[in-house]
Amino acid sequence: MKIKAAVVEKKGDPFVIKDDIELHDVGPTDV
Repeated sequence: MKIKAAVVEKKGDPFVIKDDIELHDVGPTDV
């Protein structure tokens, strides 16, 4: 399954949108 996940590179920075990340590569706190 492919999902879109928003991850924070640094605190205070805007969210970086990661496209086409596989579900198993993303932890529950990142979804």
